Amino acid sequence: MLASLMMISWERHDVTKRVLEKSLSNHGLPQSMVELLVCDQGSTDQRVVPMIEGFRPAYFRRNSGNEGCAHSFNQLYLRSTGEFLVLMGNDIEMPDGWLAKAVKYLELVPNSGLAAIDWGHSGVPPLSTKCGVEAHFLTPTLNRCFGVTVFRRSLIEALGFFEECYGPYGIEDSSWNERVNRAGYNSFYVPGLKSRHLVHDVGERTEYRRMKDESLSRNAAIFSERVRAWDAGASLVEPLPPMREPV
Repeated sequence: MLASLMMISWERHDVTKRVLEKSLSNHGLPQSMVELLVCDQGSTDQRVVPMIEGFRPAYFRRNSGNEGCAHSFNQLYLRSTGEFLVLMGNDIEMPDGWLAKAVKYLELVPNSGLAAIDWGHSGVPPLSTKCGVEAHFLTPTLNRCFGVTVFRRSLIEALGFFEECYGPYGIEDSSWNERVNRAGYNSFYVPGLKSRHLVHDVGERTEYRRMKDESLSRNAAIFSERVRAWDAGASLVEPLPPMREPV
C-alpha cells in the first residue's frame, strides 16, 4: 500500500515549508509508504523551488505560470503510483496521525468515497453511523468535502478526475464531490481530526484576488450547467487528459 501526497504550490515559502515539514513527519505511516508530488505554479520567490526539491518529491512539476488547479492535480495524478491519493493544501497544517487514520476509515467504510479532515471553514456534518461505522457522513445540506481529502485510486479509475473546464481556480472540487456523491459513494469527514488553515489569501485588491473572484463567478455558472446535464442523464465519468509536460 502506498499513499501519494499531491500538492500545488505558489509563493508562500515559509508557510509551504512549514506544512511540508509537519505533514511529511506526522502522517502516521512508514515513510516508505508515502510519496510526494508537487506542482509549482510559477513562483517568483527564488527560495521556493530549492526548498521543495529539498523534500525529494517523487515528481516535481515546475510551471512558468498558473495552469489551473484542475490541470495541475490531473497531471500529478497521472504520475502518482499510490493506492491512496491525497489532495494537499500548501497552507493547511495537519494533525498528528492524519493520514493513517484517514486510510483506516477508508478501509472501514463500505463503498468509501472522499475522506476529509475538518479545516474549520465549511462546516462538518454531525456524527452518524453507516454499516456499523461512525463518522461525519455527508448530508443533503452539508454535502461537500473541503480542505485536505484522501481517497482510493479506484475512485478516479471509475469516474475520472477534475474537469479542466474549471480554470484557473475554483469549483473543480465541488464538481468532483458532486460526481462522487451521485455515483453513490459514501464520503465523510474523519472523526477526531482537525487541521489548521494557516493563510486565508494573498492580499485583498490584488491581481490574485481578482483572478479568484472572476474565476469563481465564471466556474459557478459552468457548474450549474453541468448539474443540469447530470440531472438529464449525462455521464458522470470525466475522461482523463493526456500526460503533458510543464508549460
